[in-house]
Amino acid sequence: MVGFLVLIGNLGIGNRGIGNREIGNREIGNRGIAVLYAQDVVVDRVLAVVNGDVITLSDARAARRLRLLPGVASMDDAQLVTQLIERRLVLAELARYAPAEPTPEQMAARRRAWAAGLPAGADVPKLLLSVGMREASLTSWLRDDLRIAAYLDQRFTAAAQPTREQALAYFALHEADFSVGGVTPQFSTVEAEVRRRVAADRRAARIRDWIESLKQRAEIRRLQ
Repeated sequence: MVGFLVLIGNLGIGNRGIGNREIGNREIGNRGIAVLYAQDVVVDRVLAVVNGDVITLSDARAARRLRLLPGVASMDDAQLVTQLIERRLVLAELARYAPAEPTPEQMAARRRAWAAGLPAGADVPKLLLSVGMREASLTSWLRDDLRIAAYLDQRFTAAAQPTREQALAYFALHEADFSVGGVTPQFSTVEAEVRRRVAADRRAARIRDWIESLKQRAEIRRLQ
């Protein structure tokens, strides 16, 4: 299905997409489609609508060019839109619980980690300008990264810790992964690593199931 078009004036598109904005005396609402009469407009295509909140081509381009999502360089367009949809759903869920705000130190560390993932010599101001994103919107995106991570840790990490029996069962199935030179170590010598891997797998599975449940309860329309 081809998405409808939204005509946008000289605006920067941030990580939350288009909100209620007025251009040429016509308003674009999160749940509406408007035909705008303005000069010097840019055509931006809506790729998806999530509970009335739009995800645009500009959002997808910004996420890709600024490498705002893990693994975005290897995603095709459909996978990228899926990630943006899931992020919107998770952020909506966070709004119900108001997790603690990141500290300035955490924000600075997140900014450094994000910048380290850019191509060597990348000019951040030029990158932002190329996708129509303001510095404040980038900061908001990185802040949300930290809020999401804190929420997921709080909700899923403790519950994902395996029992000793579960760790032993995993080790029995994956002995080759822990072998060195063809020799399988004693479980006790690798127990900490086994537990870490089991917990990571269980956590990831629980998060996937949770996100799928959010999708099932949401109103999602993909228009690409």
